[in-house]
Amino acid sequence: MRRRQGIQWHAVLAGSVVDMLLSLVISAVGAALDPAIMSGMFFRSPGGALVGVLLVLAVVIGGWIAGRLAEHERFLHGFMVGGIGIILMLITSLAEGSPPLDAILLQFVATLLAGCAGQLSQWPVARLRK
Repeated sequence: MRRRQGIQWHAVLAGSVVDMLLSLVISAVGAALDPAIMSGMFFRSPGGALVGVLLVLAVVIGGWIAGRLAEHERFLHGFMVGGIGIILMLITSLAEGSPPLDAILLQFVATLLAGCAGQLSQWPVARLRK
């Protein structure tokens, strides 16, 4: 069996799109609950902490999808979903100023967890037994 090499960009793109869509929904709901969340101050309130954890979970889900679609080098593909998030954070920081430290740390933790989720995607989902 010949092993495929290289990055499968369709997998990374699909995982990133899922991550961005989930993040937009979570951010919109979070902003309705607490407007301070939009400034990146996640751990100033319980609602902000919940939104921060949900945003990390969105990146993890995107990483899992990327790893599942990639079929090889799953950790790398999941990790790249979080890496795209870091690049987008850097681009937006050029226009809006530097993001708070907790937002940066959350993104780096999410990137590592997305890589792990990509690796875990190699095992099939257990089917419910009748």
